[in-house]
Amino acid sequence: IYTLSLHDALPILASADIFVSFQSDIHDSLTLTVLLMEDKIYTTQESSTKNKIENYEQNHVLRQTITDPWGIDIDAAGTAGEKRTVRLNYEIKDHINPDNCTLVAFVSNKNTRKILNVTRCTL
Repeated sequence: IYTLSLHDALPILASADIFVSFQSDIHDSLTLTVLLMEDKIYTTQESSTKNKIENYEQNHVLRQTITDPWGIDIDAAGTAGEKRTVRLNYEIKDHINPDNCTLVAFVSNKNTRKILNVTRCTL
């Protein structure tokens, strides 16, 4: 899978194109899940010794689920060589800095939830 994301100025309306291609035949139902992650969130962190660490940098923080958390159905037969594009439009909440964000997209088996492939892209 491959992702491409575009966004406007505030309010931030964004769209992502997720390209799914099949390298081999798949006969199971598949889902696509897309998440918005943010880096460089500075907070106070408590260490294991109970000391407070000021301006601790949090990374890879889940900020939004763009799809349903369990994913959306991929409309594809799963035949080798087949390609599908899924366009998702979404709004980035005002407390999120898009300059520090990435989209993470993964395809999984709908029944077993096994993740088959994953990719990410910056906004």
